[in-house]
Amino acid sequence: MAKINETKKMTFKVFRFNSETDYLPVYKDYTLDIAPGEVMLDVLNRIKWEHDGSFSYRRSCRHGICGSCAIKVNGKATLACKDRVSDLVETFGEDLVI
Repeated sequence: MAKINETKKMTFKVFRFNSETDYLPVYKDYTLDIAPGEVMLDVLNRIKWEHDGSFSYRRSCRHGICGSCAIKVNGKATLACKDRVSDLVETFGEDLVI
């Protein structure tokens, strides 16, 4: 039985492109410990702050109303500030592609 505050190690496959080094876009994997209740915006923030300072994305209100943080997860449009990682795992399984 999982504990309420137990973290789960997950790998996110993120679509990246750097015009200075890449001929074509590539996928890069980022592995993080995800706590219950974390939303995709938390994941994006942690990728930028803990793994790759060049990672960029849009965000603004963090209240699920402006749409600035809209992203696609496994091809489904979602608001990063609103959708919990655990809900997306229930829908798509452990492999999440951003």
